[in-house]
Amino acid sequence: MVESQNADRSLTANRHRLTMRLCLRAAALFLAVGFVAVAGIGCSKSVSSIGSALQTAPPEVKKGWDTAMAAMNTNGYAVAIMELQRIKQLPGVSAAQSKAIDEASTKISDQMYAAANKDDPKAKAAIEDLRNNWKR
Repeated sequence: MVESQNADRSLTANRHRLTMRLCLRAAALFLAVGFVAVAGIGCSKSVSSIGSALQTAPPEVKKGWDTAMAAMNTNGYAVAIMELQRIKQLPGVSAAQSKAIDEASTKISDQMYAAANKDDPKAKAAIEDLRNNWKR
């Protein structure tokens, strides 16, 4: 009889542990989905809208920005990022413009890695291209 009670307690304890694990996994999944949704909302500002800070930039900087945005529209991630890094170094770029260029570069990079994680061949090639160019 005592063994039967101990066995029942053990089964009950195991059920509670299993239930707790399932609840924790469900909570973790819920939090992960929530985080992704919130992150997506925070990133809703498009890359091209960041360019408003470049309205007063020198013509060469504006031209470089346009080149980067055109590359981005065709998923030319590497060209866009390299062009943004190039124009950031040009004379006459203000601190606000430099910050806007950094924000755009980060957003493009995030989009590139997200696409690569979905097995996008253009994104994977861009990552390799950027790695090769930064080694030089």
